[in-house]
Amino acid sequence: MSHKASINIIFSNQVVVTRQPDWPQIFSGEKITLTCEIQGGENTEWMCVWRHLGSIIPQISSKQFTFTVSELSSGDYQCQCKRRDDSYSSTKWSEAIRLSVSASKPRARLTADSSILPAGGSVTLTCSVDHSADWKFNWFRDGSVYPAAQLRNNNEPGGVIRVSQGGLYRCRGGRGEPVFYTEDSHDVTIEETLSMKPTVVLQPSWTLIYRGETITARCEIQEGGGTQWTYEWRPTRLNRPPSSREHRISRVTDSGDYSCRGRRDEFYLTQWSDVVSVTVSEDEAKATLTAGSSIIPAGGSVTLTCSLKIPAGFTYELIRLTLPENNFYEAHSGPAAQLDSDIQR
Repeated sequence: MSHKASINIIFSNQVVVTRQPDWPQIFSGEKITLTCEIQGGENTEWMCVWRHLGSIIPQISSKQFTFTVSELSSGDYQCQCKRRDDSYSSTKWSEAIRLSVSASKPRARLTADSSILPAGGSVTLTCSVDHSADWKFNWFRDGSVYPAAQLRNNNEPGGVIRVSQGGLYRCRGGRGEPVFYTEDSHDVTIEETLSMKPTVVLQPSWTLIYRGETITARCEIQEGGGTQWTYEWRPTRLNRPPSSREHRISRVTDSGDYSCRGRRDEFYLTQWSDVVSVTVSEDEAKATLTAGSSIIPAGGSVTLTCSLKIPAGFTYELIRLTLPENNFYEAHSGPAAQLDSDIQR
């Protein structure tokens, strides 16, 4: 009696492995489906075997293979199929399809086109995930989900929104079914500029002072009654804790341009005030008095001239003095030039 011999028939049908979703980069924890496509055998019932890195995957016999990937899932996959009613015929092994699985969970990246929101304006935020696709994004402001109604009103592509409120923003990406989420992005702070504008007030209102004199620069916010403000100054050397509404100016090194703004809570700022320039002279103020004559003729007068050596454009004021026997000086103010007063008898 002869021995039995098995004859296996290899079909010429081309076999291709496809994957869904077809993402170039996948991450540990995501779910994908591999499908063994047999060209010309669409109406045939097939039983398929799968192998990963050359080893047969047990307990899988269908054309579709759905699984949650891990770092160990990286590598080449192939399939081979047989007719369900004919165990002696099979296709060739498919060409390999390669999976690249990243072990680390990706972190969404949030960027802003500006960290300062102008009064009445908006800032554009962009959320992205590097080297991957098909993400939908969730947005958060100050720890709460950003309102969906505001997202629908944004005529921007996916991953981009325009915001018109200050706050602490972050985002995350999600894709697949069930949804696989990225790590939350790092927070981005958006500071909102309010319409109000403070004023730097000098007390006394001198913009030129001399050695030994002191004035105070104060930041006044007229529309902010009852609001707890902290203050920022230019030059920035004034911004030493604690925040101060006032600064004393008395040293030569205090000369410069002063402006201020107010901060309310963490994210709201006034506009910068107009600049006020202050000069502190290293000299003491010294007046020089000259007389047109040292003798007053009977019924006549003598002209006295008092002058100060100060920069052009500044003004000064002379005080009125009443002298014995009704002699007096008439006070005037004006440009830094000679101011004349007549002494009369």
